[in-house]
Amino acid sequence: MKCLANIVEVDPFVLRRKDMQMGVNQKFLDTAISVREAAVDLVGKFVLSNQELIDQYYDMLSTRILDTGVSVRKRVIKILRDICIEYPDFDKIPEICVKMIRRVNDEEGIQKLVTEVFMKMWFTPCIKNDKLGIQRKINQIIDVVNTAHDTGTTWLEGLLMSIFKPKENILKPDGSVQEPIKKNTDPPAEIVLACQQLADGLVDRLIELEDTDNARMLGCITTLHLLAKVRPQLLVRHAITIEPYLNIKCHSGTAAKFICAVADILEKVVPLVNNASESFLASLEEHLMLLVVSRNQAEVTSCVSCLGAVVNKITKNFKLIRDCFQKFYKVLDVSRNQVIQNNYSVDNIYTPSFRRSLFTIGILMRYFDFKTPIALGETNAGLPASICDDVFECLMFFCGCSNQEIRKQSLISLGSFCVMNDDYLKRSELKKFYCDLLSSTSNDAAIKIICMRNIWIYLTESELFMHNKEKEWEKQSKHEDLKEMNDVSSGMASCIIQLYLEEILECFLNRDDSVRLWAVKVVQIVLRQGLVHPVRMVPFLICLSTDSKIESAHRADALLKDIDKTYSGFVNMKVQYGLQLCFRLQEILQGNNPGKLEIIRGYAKRGPDNATTALNDFLYTLLRTTKPQRRALVQTVTKQFDDQKTSLQQMLYIADNLAYFPYVVQDEPLYLIHQIDLLISMAGTHFLATFKEHLNPNEREGDLLEDDDDEEDPKVLFHRLPQDMTEIKKCITSAQACMLLLILKDHLKDMYGLTDGKISRYSPSEQKLYEKAIARRSVVDFNPKTTIDVIRKQQCQQITITENACVVTDEEKLDLVVKYLDFKQLMLKLDPEDVDSEAEEIPDKPHLNNSDTTVCLDNFAAIIPESTNHSTNIKSITNVSNGPSSLVFQSSKPETRGTPTSLMSKSSLSLSKSGSHKPNQKRNKKKPLKIMSSDEDDCELSEEDYA
Repeated sequence: MKCLANIVEVDPFVLRRKDMQMGVNQKFLDTAISVREAAVDLVGKFVLSNQELIDQYYDMLSTRILDTGVSVRKRVIKILRDICIEYPDFDKIPEICVKMIRRVNDEEGIQKLVTEVFMKMWFTPCIKNDKLGIQRKINQIIDVVNTAHDTGTTWLEGLLMSIFKPKENILKPDGSVQEPIKKNTDPPAEIVLACQQLADGLVDRLIELEDTDNARMLGCITTLHLLAKVRPQLLVRHAITIEPYLNIKCHSGTAAKFICAVADILEKVVPLVNNASESFLASLEEHLMLLVVSRNQAEVTSCVSCLGAVVNKITKNFKLIRDCFQKFYKVLDVSRNQVIQNNYSVDNIYTPSFRRSLFTIGILMRYFDFKTPIALGETNAGLPASICDDVFECLMFFCGCSNQEIRKQSLISLGSFCVMNDDYLKRSELKKFYCDLLSSTSNDAAIKIICMRNIWIYLTESELFMHNKEKEWEKQSKHEDLKEMNDVSSGMASCIIQLYLEEILECFLNRDDSVRLWAVKVVQIVLRQGLVHPVRMVPFLICLSTDSKIESAHRADALLKDIDKTYSGFVNMKVQYGLQLCFRLQEILQGNNPGKLEIIRGYAKRGPDNATTALNDFLYTLLRTTKPQRRALVQTVTKQFDDQKTSLQQMLYIADNLAYFPYVVQDEPLYLIHQIDLLISMAGTHFLATFKEHLNPNEREGDLLEDDDDEEDPKVLFHRLPQDMTEIKKCITSAQACMLLLILKDHLKDMYGLTDGKISRYSPSEQKLYEKAIARRSVVDFNPKTTIDVIRKQQCQQITITENACVVTDEEKLDLVVKYLDFKQLMLKLDPEDVDSEAEEIPDKPHLNNSDTTVCLDNFAAIIPESTNHSTNIKSITNVSNGPSSLVFQSSKPETRGTPTSLMSKSSLSLSKSGSHKPNQKRNKKKPLKIMSSDEDDCELSEEDYA
């Protein structure tokens, strides 16, 4: 790429060639970050020389802004910035700006670069007479806002916040924490001047666009709204100009958004206007009230919120509010009396007037405190002191009616009512009502969402209230204990959320996507405010990180990451319960078809390349950063295979995750295999011994060559099965966990190319030996058929691991015998020698069944009678110390044909040591041996030898 850059430097038009474009595009997708960066750098240096080259390479270049390499993303942002500055009339500048602004929440270096780019493009003051420059910036901003209407303008607000965000207090240089030094919280004068120019220009542009272009007008007012959110002082001089736009007649599709934006701007700006004229304030109140009685819910909310700011802070015109309140409440009261006294049908009262009254009453109670004397008014002409109780009872009445739509609207209104009157949320009546709605299985998803949205609105407003109080009283901090004041509010919020948290967390396991999303939204704000100890939410967040809905999963991932960063060890502490919840959620999500028996799997095909990934891959990625953490995770997960409470279905789910966790270094899969071997060496041997203990005695007890451990004839074992099959069935079912782990071990060996020698030599105490990078191989999907068959059978028979069928058929008995023999064969392969690597590393040390020295049996059928021709493994070993070869005395059988003797040696010995079969002193007498020298090339047993 560097050599190519030298050629392009002489003649940039070489980049026009199609073969050149294809070659560069290929290097844009190279696996190495440095190559991708060199390719981007090559294009970036010379693409600015001609606009045709920009058109040709723009699509390829712009996609690299999402590159995984930070250096590549930075280089792309710089190139896009240069395009915007050099070619201000380029038609894709709005799209470029949107792409750059969306990186405002990227890592710190990218965030800083993006801020610098827009500081230079938009937030650098123009000279006074440069109207063309200001106009160009304004048009760019409006275009960007219009382009982003579909995805929202949150990231643009984030950019403005990063520019205007006051710097927090810092400590003294000596580290003292008692007296923090206040830094200047005002933004630099240059930025304020540039933004003032933008605000003035946007208002002028709004006037020019009136009655011409509704879309650009909406973009213009949306930009002003963003400026008002971050710095309302910029628009104080324009409040009187903006107010008449409350009555604007524009396209119905944009009218609602436009009016909401104007109302929100006035709510933030008007309280800052010094000595506002009475006529202006009266006109504003009149316009807002007209909108309250005529527009839709979103506009009513914005207008009442604006009225709250104007009336509560400036005019104190509570009579206007009382008159409006009485008008709407009368409609509700009359409707309730009609239903109670006249047996009037609840469906007949559901009129437009009733709907508007129901919603507006709640909004008025949200923004005006009707417990204060000034709001209630005079004793005779005003509202009764019990008005809050009356409204609450009225709303609860309509919440309990049979009409579903009235219930929903009443519930929305009740949520608005409780924002200002939060003490009602602690009442047992409302607590029971909310908890029943959240935990009920019969209610539709919309009801649950409204309940959680009500709680979310209360917590959001509570946070905003504390923030505003702190800002108001910042100047009085020497006289007031602000911490105590805020703790009163946060204490109330903490007390309230404790009442509903359990039911909200259970909504993480709801079938509906939107219910789960709202549940995590509530938990997000609870964690942000620190209202509840975070460890309580960890298992549910682990569960939701496997959600099929990407937005919910990403929110859960981000919260888990924050918790693990702040409270190290909390996530690992709750892994076991978290995985149980994951399985429950996947049962709900994957078992969509009630008539079909589904097998719950723990992996999914994701991404553009349809790669197989573990559902809990983020959990592993989060905890794999340190060796102790990831090992603790593996230990916790593998222990569940030895837990009788864990169902076989859940074990399969966990095994799927273990098979596809994103392992990065050799130590990770090797440690997992090490844990599997430890678990199976204890549990597997126990299962084999238990099975044999419950068999009936052998009919040929006098046969000295007979041994339970060697019996592998299904028919013989079948006849030795006891009458009561309870213990045998328990044993075989429990052994499925070991069977599953053995299959998982084989899968890991294939996927990561791990040899038996590497596994046997692995030591967990080695510090850096196994920290080499590891890559996946392309292998078949992990699919343990035996386990899946057992699960299907359990599902069909509707039995669990600990339950047993009353009668066991002969077919089922034979099936148990086959499963026993399959498991036994897998146990024999548990820890085989890697003959090649062992021989290379320690050539002089004699090994069992070393590839250089093998002793085989000949004429086996002639020595043992046909009636006793049963399986036997290694029973004695004789080493010839002075010779180059070792002698292994071994008997063979037809059934083990094709199984290397090395696969049986270690495990057979370990079984014999553990007492799994009885000793036989006379077994190996008078057996002819075939001795193979270490010099012979052919060291394996041939088929003829077995025969």
